[in-house]
Amino acid sequence: MPSQSLVTAPQAALTITASDAAARYVSVQPNPAVDEARVLSSFGLRGIEAYNAGGQKVYEGKAKGLEATLDVKGWPRGTYLLRITTPLGTVTKKLLVE
Repeated sequence: MPSQSLVTAPQAALTITASDAAARYVSVQPNPAVDEARVLSSFGLRGIEAYNAGGQKVYEGKAKGLEATLDVKGWPRGTYLLRITTPLGTVTKKLLVE
């Protein structure tokens, strides 16, 4: 009977950066939003910026705690990018306003 050998592949190192962790634990609800959008982070918030589809900054504010509420009532319908700063790094999330 021929001998069998076991071949093993080297294990890849898994690296999770602080920014990856921040992205996983930041959410925007409800999405799409009509009147308000809540930004939630398990690690806390430091600031939020919002940019419209044309790249113009339409909102900038400091945030403390684990959640912040954005009043989007006066915002035109469309897609916005939220740049959310946490103690672990900066995350970009998409927000639809209806």
